[in-house]
Amino acid sequence: MQAVNYPVFTHDWEVVFNPNALSKKCYLHWQAIENILRSIGLSYQQHVADSPKAGIQIVKKLCLQGKRHFIAVGGDGTINEVINGIFLSGVPTNEVYVVVLPLGTGNDWTRSHDYPSDYLEILNELNHAKFIKHDVGVVETMVDNKIEDKRFFINIAGFGFDAAVIQEVNKHKSKVFSKAVYLFNLLKVLLTYSSNKIKIITDDASLDEDIFTIAVGICQYNGNGMRQVPMANPVDGIFDVVIIKKIHPFKVIKNVKSLYEGTHLEALNEAVLYKTTKVEIQSGSYFAGEVEGELIYQGNYVITILPQSIHMMTMKETW
Repeated sequence: MQAVNYPVFTHDWEVVFNPNALSKKCYLHWQAIENILRSIGLSYQQHVADSPKAGIQIVKKLCLQGKRHFIAVGGDGTINEVINGIFLSGVPTNEVYVVVLPLGTGNDWTRSHDYPSDYLEILNELNHAKFIKHDVGVVETMVDNKIEDKRFFINIAGFGFDAAVIQEVNKHKSKVFSKAVYLFNLLKVLLTYSSNKIKIITDDASLDEDIFTIAVGICQYNGNGMRQVPMANPVDGIFDVVIIKKIHPFKVIKNVKSLYEGTHLEALNEAVLYKTTKVEIQSGSYFAGEVEGELIYQGNYVITILPQSIHMMTMKETW
């Protein structure tokens, strides 16, 4: 797919700002961003999402008021809340355009789209901003064959070990979610984590055995730069599902580098890749799941894809 230019300056934008994304420095960054937005003449309104899930309710309300242009200022969690607010509103999502200014510490979604680390460079790109029609995933949590929760995602949904690491990180929530912090918690959980007996059903396959972790990918990166789903394409209408079966902890430690480089599919016999439009994950005992680093309601899971359903600004010319 070719990225398409869009006339950003002919529209009014709703800026959703998460002041918790990068400690108190976020306000300093926001002041710099606001000064630039004013200087370049972009028409916008600011909305502060300073509590959990506040961004979802803010964006949902704005969509119902007819707003269709959003700038997410924060980390992967902020992007996720903006996306969920849009899709939960029920408006035609193919009318919506989203720009991301990454102020988080992981910023994994932006890695797949070649965003520069400096948001000032992104602001400079607004004069010739390019957008693609981006896939979006839906995770439905099933309890007793009933949908108990629904969560949309635009990057990666993780189940098993991935989510257990996020649980541990959240127990000792740090404003600085660095790669070192993630690795420390990864190693800590690894020493006690047990693989789950899980049944996984895709379009063309069924797997029923002990599973270490599952990553359902639209984009490629999670865990502060871990390239866990290295061939995922956000516009092809297909999930890349990377499954790592039961594995010895020391083998995981030995191959952490390959997980960040995206070479683990070749390095690990336990790693397999499926391409599918739907994933069902079933287990006798419920286990943790997460999207974009945000924990979701536990149960069995049904994950489906909404192909090319929203316009996202990208720095790549083609996909």
